[in-house]
Amino acid sequence: METQPAGIYVHVPFCLRKCRYCDFYSATELNQRDAFVAALQREIELVPDPGPADTLYFGGGTPSLLDPGQVSAIISAVQARFSFLPDVEITLEANPGTVDETTLADFKAAGVNRLNLGIQSFEDRQLAFLGRIHTASEARQSIEAARAAGFTNLGLDLIYGVPGQTVADLGHAVAEAVACQPEHLSCYLLTYEKGTPLDKARELGQVLLLPEKESAHLFVEIRKLLAASGYRQYEISNFARSKQYYSRHNRKYWNFAPYIGLGPAAHSFLEPVRYWNHRELSVYLSALEQDELPLRAKESLTPGQQMIEAVYLGLRQTTGIRIPAFDQKFAVDFKTLFQAVLSDPGLSELLETEEDFCRLTPQGMLVMDTVVGRFVEVIPF
Repeated sequence: METQPAGIYVHVPFCLRKCRYCDFYSATELNQRDAFVAALQREIELVPDPGPADTLYFGGGTPSLLDPGQVSAIISAVQARFSFLPDVEITLEANPGTVDETTLADFKAAGVNRLNLGIQSFEDRQLAFLGRIHTASEARQSIEAARAAGFTNLGLDLIYGVPGQTVADLGHAVAEAVACQPEHLSCYLLTYEKGTPLDKARELGQVLLLPEKESAHLFVEIRKLLAASGYRQYEISNFARSKQYYSRHNRKYWNFAPYIGLGPAAHSFLEPVRYWNHRELSVYLSALEQDELPLRAKESLTPGQQMIEAVYLGLRQTTGIRIPAFDQKFAVDFKTLFQAVLSDPGLSELLETEEDFCRLTPQGMLVMDTVVGRFVEVIPF
């Protein structure tokens, strides 16, 4: 199989305050930012080279809490260490309330050419419920600032399924997002991750979840509204104005491309090995002060584990599983191996299979985990 370009991910762990729903690792010790950048530069020197790369992604946390000079230093260190293709996509996640036109222009001057704004909602009530630090007004201002700073590849994140949210509420949110004409939109269903403040509130009965049927209805509505506005769905939660604006970096995670993760809690994948760093910033800093990689654990994926991931990640994408590539990768015949699943009348409205692709129907996307489970049942190893 043709080797795919690699990706580099940088996890910036700093947040002003933890959102109620978030289970990603973050820290509020902003006085450690200089130490973090120094440690990160050392980690860049120590990690293996994944081969030519075409994406660099700053995620978090809140990467926009670094100053543009720090981001510039990281970009320089990464580009000095690894080989990058000429059209590298450099993405920075930013939170409204932490940026203005000047800082965004400086991020762009540092080399960032794709900006992703964590808007989440245009309603102050919902933002307060989620524990976000910004207001709806600041969300709108950050979008205007991004355009004024010259960003022509702009993504917005929205969260839906907030308790009490109606189809009308969702329609207003999507309409406002579309009116801003972002190149990319991510629409994530609110989840209650174990151990988060939001999940604890759910356990105490302080939060009434939106019924599953209503959440499914909202998902159907999102697809309809965005399709009508010219946005193409390419993954369950992701939409873009055209193929050129698909998140090149995120697609690596779904297609078994190699990637290196830098920073606390970051994951890396060099097939068939996946490994990940310690979560705690203090442990991360301490290891690199001693010129040691901050590895917490690693695993070598078995063929069966890789096949499960190929099914799960393939079906998340609207193109589905590419059958010839699957057959070549695993030395199997996809249609023979999964004949019982593909011919099951109970799945006929959830799956569609062509000569080269197997994909979920819009109805199948609503019950993806159930469909994937049927595939997993017949994987032989």
